[in-house]
Amino acid sequence: MFKPFIIVLLTYTGTLNVPSQLEKEIEAFYGIPILDIQKTQPTPQMLEPKRNRYKADVVLREIQRKFPKNAVLVLSSKEIAMNKHGYYDWGILGYSIVGKEVGLVSTKKIKSKALLTNVTLHEFGHSIGLPHCSSKLACLMKDARGSGERIRKQGKRLCKPCKVLLTKIKQGDEGFFRFLDIFN
Repeated sequence: MFKPFIIVLLTYTGTLNVPSQLEKEIEAFYGIPILDIQKTQPTPQMLEPKRNRYKADVVLREIQRKFPKNAVLVLSSKEIAMNKHGYYDWGILGYSIVGKEVGLVSTKKIKSKALLTNVTLHEFGHSIGLPHCSSKLACLMKDARGSGERIRKQGKRLCKPCKVLLTKIKQGDEGFFRFLDIFN
């Protein structure tokens, strides 16, 4: 099963009710409780100095070091980026490593509650083991392909194949986790 999940606020300047609202959304959608909401300070390695935004992969690595006993969803008001599609410092809304119990969401460019909720649920899904969905059905786990609007349009729902995967994940299906290790 999972380590206890916490939400960590990293340079978060938004309203304090947003993390607790997201906590409720995660618990209602996935049925996985959030143990706590904590704050942390960034390390110098996390920041990309030219554009003054966080390097997503470094943030996740550093957060895993700071909170080794917890699965963590990081919420930040600062922009995040990664090297993607041949671009250096590609701006993104969220990032997670599938099945590694760590994810990151930036609120910086998200203007609606619906989009923030969907991005958060999408990244949380990755962190517990859900990959991008290839079904033709509407599903929260579809790849955004660089567009937050794509995630918002999918709605707050999982397709049937992703629901089956979620059940296997929550039951601790060992065969599924060996399958996941191939991709990580």
